[in-house]
Amino acid sequence: MLQRRIWWAFLLVLAVGIAVSARIVFLGDSVQAVNRMFIAEKLPLSQRIGELRGAIADEERLLYEYYSYTATRDAFQTQHTQNQTRLDHIVEQLERDMGSREQASELRTRLTELGQLSDELSATLASKEVDWDLARAILAQVKPKVRQIESTLAAMTTANQQAVDNLGENSQSSVSNMVGWVFGFSILIIVVALFVSYYVVAIIRAEEKLAYQAYYDPATGLPNQYRLREELSAACSQQRSGTVMMIVADHEQDIFESYGAVETERWLTRVGQRLAATIDGTAEALYRFRGNAFVLVRWSGNLADAQLRAAQLLHHAQQPLQLDGHELLSTLSIGAAQMTCGGEADAANIADGLVQQAASACNRARRAGGNDFAVYDEAMGSAAARTLRLATDLQHALENDELLLHYQPKVDAASGRLLGMEALVRWMHPERGMTSPMEFIPIAEDTGLILAIGDWVLHEACRQNAQWQQAGLPPLRVAVNLSARQLRSGKLLHEIDAALAASGLPVSSLELEITESMVMDDPEGVIKLLDAIHERGIHLALDDFGTGHSSLAYLKRFPIDSVKIDRAFIKDTPANTDDVAIAKTIVAMAQALSLTTVAEGVETAEQLELLKSMGCDQIQGYLFSRPLAAEDFLAYYRKHLRGSNLECADMSALLISGDMSPHSKFETAPRVAS
Repeated sequence: MLQRRIWWAFLLVLAVGIAVSARIVFLGDSVQAVNRMFIAEKLPLSQRIGELRGAIADEERLLYEYYSYTATRDAFQTQHTQNQTRLDHIVEQLERDMGSREQASELRTRLTELGQLSDELSATLASKEVDWDLARAILAQVKPKVRQIESTLAAMTTANQQAVDNLGENSQSSVSNMVGWVFGFSILIIVVALFVSYYVVAIIRAEEKLAYQAYYDPATGLPNQYRLREELSAACSQQRSGTVMMIVADHEQDIFESYGAVETERWLTRVGQRLAATIDGTAEALYRFRGNAFVLVRWSGNLADAQLRAAQLLHHAQQPLQLDGHELLSTLSIGAAQMTCGGEADAANIADGLVQQAASACNRARRAGGNDFAVYDEAMGSAAARTLRLATDLQHALENDELLLHYQPKVDAASGRLLGMEALVRWMHPERGMTSPMEFIPIAEDTGLILAIGDWVLHEACRQNAQWQQAGLPPLRVAVNLSARQLRSGKLLHEIDAALAASGLPVSSLELEITESMVMDDPEGVIKLLDAIHERGIHLALDDFGTGHSSLAYLKRFPIDSVKIDRAFIKDTPANTDDVAIAKTIVAMAQALSLTTVAEGVETAEQLELLKSMGCDQIQGYLFSRPLAAEDFLAYYRKHLRGSNLECADMSALLISGDMSPHSKFETAPRVAS
């Protein structure tokens, strides 16, 4: 836009310049024409008039000299003839030069009369007897006649001078116009120059602003990741040593959800300003990498020095920041990597690698709960690369039908009767084989693929259970785990209805499991959603009970049908009396709220007997079966039906193979469906 305006200004100056030049040429021609006219006409005319006056004065002088006998007759005749010839020549030129014929005719008449007087005086003085009275009378007429001629010449001179004056005025007017045009054009050039200067300055400022925005964060004024890359690359080219520290502000998501994007950015700006206030400008440099991440480059020292520096930063960060009356936690997670620079050719890649290493270390500190410091080691890079490969492969897992469901039975604690099963997702990786949910579920959560996986698990579990029931098997209730993202997606009810409609599974044969932490993120919203699910006739279970932070005030409002005692409270019973007390309390509370209790992770007969004595309703664990593939679960189910009269003590005989021990590779795999 600015360049276009400058081009328009340039074109305007060019057009006006051409017009002014043309006008000046025209006016110059006018002045030249005036000069030519003056030189060719008026100046010669003035010269002729002057010559004529001289010739007339000579003629008058000659007459007086002749009268007084100062001149001889021969000399008089010679000079008189010359004067007449000269006068005739001058008059002819005047007639040719003068524009007025009347003045020329009048002048010739007066000169003719003067000539006649000269002839008469010559004749009188040349007679034998000179009539001096007549001579004096003739001579007396010469003076007035000369005055008449001079009067005519004066008139001609005045007319010529007036014409010269007019020419001068015209020339002066043309010159004035030329000066005016030049002055106006000069003013225009000055205005355009100021205009162009203004926009050139604006362009320079815009370029400076763009350069600033390209290399600096506008909120904090700190150099950004691009400046970091340039300066770190330059440092690597110079073989400098030091450390790179990735600093991430904790609690960003919590503050964003509580106060919004604007207040979050203000808070991050304050965090950056507080960090900048502690920086030693000669020994280190602070950059805003992106969002809530900052990078501190220390141009000297090792990781031990970086750890001491991180301790200082963590100490300062313990003090909450005040923002509009709100006290906001502003702790940090810090990761550090040692600068190991190679050659100049690899400087940029080395710089990127150093930042990645510091970020990996910082991520480990964040996964540990934040407000901590970690140092990069090679294992982190390998783990990060492996996670990235898994994330990429997981994107294709659904498309390539690599996911499958395993089912773990749930039995009645008192009778051992099979009541249902929990659907657990597994991934048969084309290269790695069976992959534990502990590896891919967190990745799915981070990448958002958990929504697609959760929907697939829901549809597949409903389809498989409906297929078994349609084959004539007694109905069982299949439990499907939900993820927090599914609860927040806004389309969970639609997916549930779609899965039930597509499979034809009765609503009473479906149970959905949620965890305490999922419920407590948004209690009121979750209660509305759970009410809508429960009104459809679908059972709801609270999974991993006792490991979260749910409020009993909310718990009594949740439309749940059962609670599941987490395996953490079962695995060490009956030896651990604290776990026994906790399990007994959970069972008693559930009974008081008319809820069914399900104990997870039951592996021994002693644990089974203990739970039965507490009044626990259902059992789930390796004592009865590990999670089974669909065809294995079907075999287990049919075998269970054939041995339905067996005592509960003989339930362990229902294990379908000897390798299904409590120490299976999936022993610690989370039961996460999505």
